[in-house]
Amino acid sequence: MVKFVWNVSERNSAIHFKAKYFKIGHINGHFRKVYGEVIAGAHLEDPDVELFIQASSIETMDDALDLKLKSANVLNAAEHPNMIFSAKGGCYMSSGRIWELKGFLKFKDRIIPLTMVLSLLKRHEGFKKTMMQAQLFGRINLKDLGIDLLSENGVSDEIEVYADVYMIKEAVATVGR
Repeated sequence: MVKFVWNVSERNSAIHFKAKYFKIGHINGHFRKVYGEVIAGAHLEDPDVELFIQASSIETMDDALDLKLKSANVLNAAEHPNMIFSAKGGCYMSSGRIWELKGFLKFKDRIIPLTMVLSLLKRHEGFKKTMMQAQLFGRINLKDLGIDLLSENGVSDEIEVYADVYMIKEAVATVGR
């Protein structure tokens, strides 16, 4: 199978999250800066994924909460600027156009397994470029990341994660990737 380099568009991609707050509401937010590379077939078959999520790009529409989340007690964005999701050949089709992508999330000094459901939404060929949009969905437990400060403040330990990833096919991947 021929593999291609798909660059993740930082301008259009984002990671969204939602956490229950005191069982009556939710805290919603997103990371604005997501970039990386996917090495995969023309329709994202057999992908190797590396996504960088810039910790300081977190936004919740609450400036005080954003500062708390970026602080040394939670994300520690100053010392750990990126979280990294990587998956190497860990994707399999479960039904239709939906795959499960098994990988790992590197957060500070921890590496945790993370399975994301991946769905291809759009593929567009034009303007001498092939573009693809995918969505990923998963759940992360904050205790697995070593974060328990937020649960003391009424935030659920389980965070729902939704990613909108836009990719541009750049080139044929080199042998050995």
